[in-house]
Amino acid sequence: MTGHISRRNFCWGIAGLTAASKLIPYSLANDGSKTLSFVFSDSDPPTSYLENSVSVGIFPDLVKGLFQVIDGYSIAQFSYPWKRAKLMVEHGEADAFCTVPSNATQEYTYFQRAPLYTDDFGYLIYNKDNPRAKGIEKVKSFEDLRSYRLMTDGKGSGWEFDNIPSYIKRVYAPTNDILLTQFVKRNVGEFFLKSIYEARYQVGLKGFGDKLGYVKLNFIPNSKLPFHIGISKQRPDAKKIIGLVDDATNSPQFKLRSAQILSRYS
Repeated sequence: MTGHISRRNFCWGIAGLTAASKLIPYSLANDGSKTLSFVFSDSDPPTSYLENSVSVGIFPDLVKGLFQVIDGYSIAQFSYPWKRAKLMVEHGEADAFCTVPSNATQEYTYFQRAPLYTDDFGYLIYNKDNPRAKGIEKVKSFEDLRSYRLMTDGKGSGWEFDNIPSYIKRVYAPTNDILLTQFVKRNVGEFFLKSIYEARYQVGLKGFGDKLGYVKLNFIPNSKLPFHIGISKQRPDAKKIIGLVDDATNSPQFKLRSAQILSRYS
């Protein structure tokens, strides 16, 4: 980012609830602002994405729900390519994001203790019309999956390479859209792995909801990824905010709101 927008335009953006591509957030902490600028990925539905220039998805909804039970602070939400969003928090151009904490991100952000949201990628999705569906429904180990083909988009994710044994055969599709079409209509591959929310969102867009079945696999290591709110250390009140976030996350009010929000995506 080469410059800052004016305070007037920033506040106008908050009031108008225009979140994303047209306005560039920046931290107003040094001016004593009680508004936090949150940035999200603009292309990872259903966790976060951009729709009609508004940040939508599980993360924006949960963050809004959380700050509804925190007194004294409000939020403005913006979406960008994820790499850019992270850099904005690192450089103090935005106040907060939601991500899996790493050694690198902990250098420049304070994270809440308990996760805002835990995504579980240990769901096996299969085609009910596949002749081998009955066997897939009963798998209990990686060894049981040895004779089945894992379908994945692109060249496969790093998570798959790290957690799924190499002896599991892979079938690659150029894109996720092509993956779903070939998987359902041509029985290419016997299963793929995704979080339940992501799978149902993508399958719903294609109109394949009644074609696919879901099996929770409890033997996959590291299938659960905890996403935490991180506040830029460049905000003078960052530690105070994280304390409020920790208290609110454990409150009965937010637990109820969180359950209601996630039910909309299931």
